[in-house]
Amino acid sequence: SGKITSIEIWANKTLLDCKVATFYIESGNNLSTRDWELIGTVISGSKKTFEVDIEVKEGDYIGISYSRDGKIEIDASGGNDWHILYEDHIPCNNKAFDTGERIISLHGTGIE
Repeated sequence: SGKITSIEIWANKTLLDCKVATFYIESGNNLSTRDWELIGTVISGSKKTFEVDIEVKEGDYIGISYSRDGKIEIDASGGNDWHILYEDHIPCNNKAFDTGERIISLHGTGIE
């Protein structure tokens, strides 16, 4: 348990209204938001780093939402437990998400 203090995002196409959140499992594929922060605009073309203050607990997932016109860098394989919902559900409470096997260019670091 601790805080995420830094977020790294690589946008393939500029992200508008970008939010980053931590989620915990309610049951199955139903997740709830633990904490979130508005990042705003993420310019495409290189990795961008943002200072944040987001609560996180062991076992949480990190997630992102942004306007439909944006696109985050994605690898088509190699990941697991990727929860997908193509709408803005930050924050959410006990929301059902689909799953997939991809890696998105979103990384958080922080402190305990």
